[in-house]
Amino acid sequence: HLYEETKRRAEHLEALRSTTLAITSPLDRDALLHAIIQQAVELLRAKSGGLYEYYPERGELTVIADYNRPDHLGKTLKVGEGIAGRLVDSSELFKIVDDYDKSAERSEIYADKRPFGAVLEVPLKWQERIIGVLYIDDEVGRKFTPEDARLMGLFADQAAIALANTDIMAENEEKLRRLERLSKATKEITGNLGSVTLDELLALIAKHAAEILEAEVSG
Repeated sequence: HLYEETKRRAEHLEALRSTTLAITSPLDRDALLHAIIQQAVELLRAKSGGLYEYYPERGELTVIADYNRPDHLGKTLKVGEGIAGRLVDSSELFKIVDDYDKSAERSEIYADKRPFGAVLEVPLKWQERIIGVLYIDDEVGRKFTPEDARLMGLFADQAAIALANTDIMAENEEKLRRLERLSKATKEITGNLGSVTLDELLALIAKHAAEILEAEVSG
């Protein structure tokens, strides 16, 4: 028993090490999330898995990455719908369902697809906010445990870091683009000092303000 436990822990550490290396590698977001889900599925010896991204402004969750269920990409749930939708609307640390297709929490968007069996889902959190849900599934008869949920939580943490890093990079790129546009605008404005009227100069400033802030009008 001690040998088996030590072996399992070694497998867990190796899977987490591989996932951490993936996060620090130059993979794009989709490839990175796919790698994290694959590691979770293989470590817990499940059949497939996926990841919902949560959009609180719309009250929706959308599958943005998967492993072994490509037809689920783009599927969208409302908050309170399905297991994932209920999970983001609660304070639960995980949800386990032994037979999803017979569960009262089943979403109708999966009614005509490949059957689900046992399902385990955990929330992704970043700075105390839920930003998504990670899930895996297996055949009916598989009994996921709280220990499985704890391990899934570690992969959910990694996925949350990947999503947050992507958002931060996108924000920084947008800031850089705006600074570049501001620099060009400043050069044009200062280059016209003394050669245009005050009204023309103010109109030029308003024009650049609208372009940089992507507004419809400025005055």
